[in-house]
Amino acid sequence: MSILVSVVDSMHGRPAEGVAVQLGSQIEGEWQEIAKGHTDEEGEFGAPSGELFLARGVHRLELDIDGYYTTLGLAPFYPRVTIDFRVSDPGERHHIPVVITPFACATYRAR
Repeated sequence: MSILVSVVDSMHGRPAEGVAVQLGSQIEGEWQEIAKGHTDEEGEFGAPSGELFLARGVHRLELDIDGYYTTLGLAPFYPRVTIDFRVSDPGERHHIPVVITPFACATYRAR
């Protein structure tokens, strides 16, 4: 399964560049980090090709919203957004958009 995470700063109406992202997988009941980095100028996180590949199972995205908004002089209500999701078919592509503001966040699975 391939995954692409896109983060949009709705308050400023632009991609959220520089958000720290961690991607983990639940393996034998324990969380293991499998990738980390920052969103690019398009607000996207993935491998150099724009995608990461994951196996069947439960995975977790953690986005450091506090670090992003602090650089803009703001103190967000939600310092971290954590998204757990399940991969049932490793052959499917997942695009996970995340819309953030200092006081709200929303996510969904896009196809």
